[in-house]
Amino acid sequence: MSELTAKQKAFIEALPLNGWNGTRSAIEAGYSPKSAGVMAHRLLNNPKITKELEKRMAEIAEKTDVEVAEIVAALRKFAFGGKKATNTEQLKALELLGKFKAMFTDRIETEQTEQVSKLTGRRREQAERLAELMLRENIETETGCSEPPMPPKGAGVDDS
Repeated sequence: MSELTAKQKAFIEALPLNGWNGTRSAIEAGYSPKSAGVMAHRLLNNPKITKELEKRMAEIAEKTDVEVAEIVAALRKFAFGGKKATNTEQLKALELLGKFKAMFTDRIETEQTEQVSKLTGRRREQAERLAELMLRENIETETGCSEPPMPPKGAGVDDS
């Protein structure tokens, strides 16, 4: 950052602190509020500044890069007493570990299966009603009677 002016350096420092808002960062760096928006645009298009910002962003990303194993290890410490934690914190850590291990998906899948079978049952009932209505309509048109004819006794029709 040696080739940058003091204001440019201040702008780069202020940018992440202001939520990457260029205008606010330019004002904080000492630029005039009237021209801060234009200056922010110019600064963000300056190759020296963009190079420094990319370097800073890479540093931030490296510092914040957390591995899954690290998160699980920290949760295990809370869950199993490696760190002093309240019961609520321990339960939350156990819950998060359970979610990570997909320990609770069976319950969700079962509920969904039950809902699907209920839906299938309803559709089957609707289909049976529709078939019955269509059968009655055919019988009415053919015979003029709204009830289906009764089969003769002993015709082998199962009543169950």
